Amino acid sequence: MLEFISQINQMKEFVMQSKTMISLFLICIVLFVGCDEDFLSLSPSDSLSPDNFYRNEADAESAVNAAYDPLQSLYNIDYPNSIEGGTDDIDNANNVSIPTNSWAFSANFSRFDAVWQDSYQGAFRANLVLQNVPDIDMDENTKNRILGEARFLRALYYWHLTSYFGPVPMVTEANPTDASVGAKPASPVADIYNQVIIPDLQEAKNLLPPSSQYGSDDIGRATLGAAQALLGKVLLYNQDYAAAQQELQAVIESGEYQLLDDFQDINVVDNNSESIFEVQYSTAPGEDNTRLDYNLPQGQGGWGNRIPEQNLVDEFEDYSGPDPDGVFDSKDPRLFYSIWQDGEFYDNAAEPDGFQAEWTFTGLGMKKGQFPVTRGHWDSPWNECLIRLGDVYLMAAEAAALKSGSTAADKQLAIDWINEVRARVNMPTYPNGSSPYSVDSNSSRAEFFESIAHERRVELAFELHRLNDLRRWEDEESSYTSATERLSQYGYQPSMHRYFPYPQEEVDSNPELEQNPAYTN
Repeated sequence: MLEFISQINQMKEFVMQSKTMISLFLICIVLFVGCDEDFLSLSPSDSLSPDNFYRNEADAESAVNAAYDPLQSLYNIDYPNSIEGGTDDIDNANNVSIPTNSWAFSANFSRFDAVWQDSYQGAFRANLVLQNVPDIDMDENTKNRILGEARFLRALYYWHLTSYFGPVPMVTEANPTDASVGAKPASPVADIYNQVIIPDLQEAKNLLPPSSQYGSDDIGRATLGAAQALLGKVLLYNQDYAAAQQELQAVIESGEYQLLDDFQDINVVDNNSESIFEVQYSTAPGEDNTRLDYNLPQGQGGWGNRIPEQNLVDEFEDYSGPDPDGVFDSKDPRLFYSIWQDGEFYDNAAEPDGFQAEWTFTGLGMKKGQFPVTRGHWDSPWNECLIRLGDVYLMAAEAAALKSGSTAADKQLAIDWINEVRARVNMPTYPNGSSPYSVDSNSSRAEFFESIAHERRVELAFELHRLNDLRRWEDEESSYTSATERLSQYGYQPSMHRYFPYPQEEVDSNPELEQNPAYTN
C-alpha cells in the first residue's frame, strides 16, 4: 500500500505538469478500485490495488466495461450541443452553447474541454486494457473479444478527436507517472488514421464476433458489424472510397441488420434490428440520458436546447404516397417524424391545440428521439444510436458512386442502396422524374453527390452527422454541400472553423501543444 501511495504522489506531481492527463489519472484510480461486472452499470465496487488488478477474467471484463463509460458523458450534453449549433439544421438555446450558433466562441469554451476530456479518458481506458489484458490467464475467446472491444473503442474515441479537433496528441500507452506520455505535440490526422484508427479497426474485425453471437447480457458491446461500419466511415472520411465501400457493403450483406419498419422508432426503440452500435444508458444515477430534459420545448417537459431551423424543414421533398391519417401534409414522411410544427399532436396535456409555434424561437421542435413525450423525465434510459443501417446504406452509396472509375454498375448499386432508405417511408424510388434529387446510372458524379447529401440530411437529421458531413465535403465541387456555402451565413469561416480549437487549458499546460493560430482568447 505504501508503494501504491508513492505512485499516487508521483501521479499528482505529473498531473500538475499536464492537465491533459488529470482525468486519465482519475480513470487509473477508478480502475484500481474496480468496476461493477454488469456491463450496463459501471459504478465502482470492490477496493483493489494496482498490484492485484488484472488478475483474472472478471478484472478484464471490468476494465473493458470502464472503457465504454465516457461515451455516456460525451453524448449526454457536450458533444450534441456543440456539434450541431451553427449548422443549417439546429440553433442552440442553451446559454452555455449559444456561442456555437454564430461561431463566436473562443478556445475557453467549456464544451470543447469536456469533449477533449471524455475522449481522452476513453482512449486511456482502452490503452489500459490493451496493455494489461494480454498477460491474463483466461479463456482465449473472451480475451480476444475484450481486446477487440478495446481496439474498437480506442478507434472511436480518436475518430471523435480527429473529426472534432483535427490533429491531436496521439497517446497509445497508459503510463500516468511519465509526463512524456501526455505532453505531446499534435499529430497529423493522417498519422492518427494510419497508426491508430485504421489498424485498430482492422484488428477489431479479426477479434470481434458478429452481433448474432452475443447473448442478452452483452447487448451494447462492440461487434464485428460495428467495427466494419466504423472502419467504412473512417475510410469514407479519408476519401478512400473503394475500401470504404468494401467494408460498408460487408455490413449490408451480412444479414445481421434490417431497417426498422417504422421510422418513428429510430432513437426510441433501443438496440433494435437497425442499430449497429449504441451508447447504452439506464435509469441508474449518473447513467441516464438527458435528451428529453434538454431538448423538449421549455415549459413543456424540457429546456428546449436544440431547436430545428426552417432551413431544414425546407429540405424535405414533396410527397404523394400513402397517408392514411392525413398527417404528412404532402411532404416526405420523415419531416413529420423528425420535427414538430404548429398544431401537430404533442401529448395529451397539450390537446386540443397540440404543439405551439410560440414554444420555441423558430416555431419548431425536435421530435425525432423525443416522441412519445414523457414530461419531467429527467432520467431517460433511451440510448444514443451512433451507427445504424440507414446511415450505412447512404455511406455505401456515397462510396460506390464517388470512387474513382465508378461504373454504371457501381452507380446502380448506389441507387439501390439509396432506394432502400427511401422505400422505408414510401418515398418514390430513383430514377423518378418528379424528384429534383433523382439519379440514374448515367448521372454525373456531382449529381450523385448532391442526391446523397440531400438524403443524408433528411434521413439522419439530429443524429449528429450534419456538421461533420459539411466539413468533410468542403473540397467537393458542389455549392450544395460546401460548409462555406451553407454555414457562412452563421459566421463559419473555413480558415478558422474546419476544426474546433484545442481547449486553452490544454495548450497552457502542455508545452508541446500549439494552438491553431486562427484562434485567440
